[in-house]
Order: sequence, then structure tokens, then C-alpha cells
Amino acid sequence: MTLHEYLKALNDSARQDTSRKAWTRFEDALAAANLMRIRDNFLTECRLTIVAWKAVFEVLIVDGHDVSTAQGSLTLVFQKHTLIGVAIPTTPAPFGRALEADRFAALAQQAGLTASGAAQQQFLDDLRYGLPSPLPPHVQFSGCNLGRYLIWSTFNEPSGGDPFEGCTTTDEVCNRLGLQHGGDTVLLVYDVPSHVTVRYPTLADAYAGPAWNPLFQA
Repeated sequence: MTLHEYLKALNDSARQDTSRKAWTRFEDALAAANLMRIRDNFLTECRLTIVAWKAVFEVLIVDGHDVSTAQGSLTLVFQKHTLIGVAIPTTPAPFGRALEADRFAALAQQAGLTASGAAQQQFLDDLRYGLPSPLPPHVQFSGCNLGRYLIWSTFNEPSGGDPFEGCTTTDEVCNRLGLQHGGDTVLLVYDVPSHVTVRYPTLADAYAGPAWNPLFQA
């Protein structure tokens, strides 16, 4: 269901009018904060349920005039409505994920894979240049937590293969995954276990964390 479909489905005319005014206030607040890409993401979203949209507008009616306050409240709402996108049963494997090199190094250290300082830099250099490691990568990183939330992936349509084929720069990788452009990036290529359901991301998945990426598009 889209935002406009939700508004149209409201049977109570007073509630509909209140909700439309709340959305207009939120749009104006986003425009004032130069966050029109986020506005576009709300308008593009089509997979949220009516229950999720209802919860969104309960926030916007109260907090929609202030972006910062609304964002904090909506984040809590979205955390309750993740993983509701449509399943993608025919997604070709393998999948690809990108992680900032500094963040990857910190997570590897937390997992006990590296020490700090020179040893950590050597670890990253070995990865960068494809030097052999004592254990296969899938074993080496099996205990390494690569994120606190959901994993955003890309893949190579239609038949699979290297998900980063044709990407020669960090910017191209970030564009493919809808990520903010940054510095050095670690690329991870992996398969998803058969019991894991792969789903299209929704606004709730994208904005269930504290950092709202304007480049995400549902």
C-alpha cells in the first residue's frame, strides 16, 4: 500500500483531512531541512501495510512539524514493521554487500580476528591483496558480526555470478547499493542459507535505525 492509497482508504473524512494536513506539514519540514529525497522515499513506498501506515500517521499528526522529533518517533515505529516486504524467491546467488573498511576492521577486532595497530592494518592489507589466510573466509568470518540491523545486498541479474561485476570504483558500488559515498570499502560476496527468506526492503527496513539514508529508494 502506498501513502496515497492509505489516505484514500480512510473512511472517516475528518481523520483523512487531519492526516493529509499532517503529511503536508511533514513535507514542508523536510523541504526546509533539504531532505526532499526522504520525502520521495515515503511517496515511492508501496509495500507497507495499512497497519504500518496508520502508526506512521499517528506520529506525523503529533510530530510532523519537526523533522528531528518525527524521525525519532518514526524510527521506533519502523522497528516494529521490518521484514514485511514481498519475498524474492528467484533471486540469483551469490549476494554482495559493502562495508566501510574502518567499520569492518572494528568489527573484526571485536570478534577477536585481529589485534589493534599494525596487526590490524596487516589483516586489512592481506584481504586487499588476496593473500592466503589460515582459514577459508567463510570460516574465518563466521563469528564476526557484520552489522546490528538488516543486511543490504545486491546481486547479478538474471543468472547470478559476481554481484560486483563491472564495478571498478567505490562510488559505483555505493550507487548499486544505495549507500552514502565514503572511503575504502570492503566487498563481501556470500550465499544465503536456504531457510532464509530474501525480501524487498521497505521504508521500515531502511529507517529502523538512527541514520536515515536519503539515497534509499523502496
